[in-house]
Amino acid sequence: MASKLIDHNPLLKKPVLTVLSILHAQGDMDRAALEAAAQQQWSEQYRQNVPAIIDTVVRAHLVTETLFVDGAPYEGTIEDMQTDASLEEGVEVSSTISLAQAGRDVLIDYAPDATLAALVAERPQYHDAYLAVLSACAADGGATRDALEATLNELPALAVDPETKQRSVYPQYFIDALEAAGGIEWSGSWRATPAGKTLIDA
Repeated sequence: MASKLIDHNPLLKKPVLTVLSILHAQGDMDRAALEAAAQQQWSEQYRQNVPAIIDTVVRAHLVTETLFVDGAPYEGTIEDMQTDASLEEGVEVSSTISLAQAGRDVLIDYAPDATLAALVAERPQYHDAYLAVLSACAADGGATRDALEATLNELPALAVDPETKQRSVYPQYFIDALEAAGGIEWSGSWRATPAGKTLIDA
């Protein structure tokens, strides 16, 4: 299942979705154009560079890459070209990258509306806590980590267990979970995304 790529390495989620979303919006692109478009949206928080992520989605069959030599389709990979004695020096090599059905499925599965709904459905006991964080982040100027912790610490879901004197869950869980699901993002402060604001109003 293609989504296992992200499930096994959550840090790939945002850069992979960035590349797939560009192809979904713009259609087939040559690799150079895709790299340039992705670079414009790339975050310094992404741990891999644009070419590496494009290679990753090609290998995962989320996209298909068709190679051309002097305008004619080439049956093989870039690696094949490097050892292909039939190719003359100076040939023009290009490629077209297309969004595969598996890539479209990943975009649907990891759309913020879907991931936020799944997050709340999996832990309905924290519904109020999720909404409290989203509401704070939706305010003008967003919210600091300290402000979010103060808001959450007032909720019953985060109360200290009288027997163990421990919390069953800590404020950072809600921040991490909502960021991973696409409900909040860091931009100088924690801010609600459009999907996060939609959940508030639901």
